[in-house]
Amino acid sequence: MSLGILGDERRHTCTALSASVNLASRLEGLTKQLGCKIIASEAVVSQLSAAQANELRMRRVGAVVVKGSSAAVVVHDVFHADARELQLYKAETKEAFEALAEACLRHEPSAAVQQLLKAELRAAAAAAA
Repeated sequence: MSLGILGDERRHTCTALSASVNLASRLEGLTKQLGCKIIASEAVVSQLSAAQANELRMRRVGAVVVKGSSAAVVVHDVFHADARELQLYKAETKEAFEALAEACLRHEPSAAVQQLLKAELRAAAAAAA
């Protein structure tokens, strides 16, 4: 990471330059694209203790390649801060969602889509009961 002052004689800006800063900025942008409040990279999730990981509500979204990088980064939707109903929905459909995301990465989504639709129907039936 490098810190420095950029600009000319009339205007100066202090800034940080590094792959980590770029990744953080790109992940922030991904939250808007994916409609998530919080996204965590696999590097962050892997540093959690088992207890922390079990307590924190999250689901694996998949690998993404962010602008300015050639390496894929696995990201997770941390839905711990979502509205309660959305948390329950995401928790209930977590396995199906992760299977669908993985299948889409393999370009084989049909079976995973069927599984996700079944989970959606079960969730709708449970909500109606």
